[in-house]
Amino acid sequence: MRAVVITAHGDFDRGTLTPWIDPLAALIEDGTVDPVVHEAVPFDRAGDAHRILTERRNVGKVVLVP
Repeated sequence: MRAVVITAHGDFDRGTLTPWIDPLAALIEDGTVDPVVHEAVPFDRAGDAHRILTERRNVGKVVLVP
């Protein structure tokens, strides 16, 4: 899995998170880490996802999906 970080300046920094992603993915796969997903929101409702976050209605992650 490749990670892409967009900096405050809009630059793309590829690979910065790579040393963290693989061990984290392994922990998720073996069930040690079980992320809480509040809601999966389609891209066309990104505004709704943003509102959920800004209104602090979520307990867990709000995930944008295609």
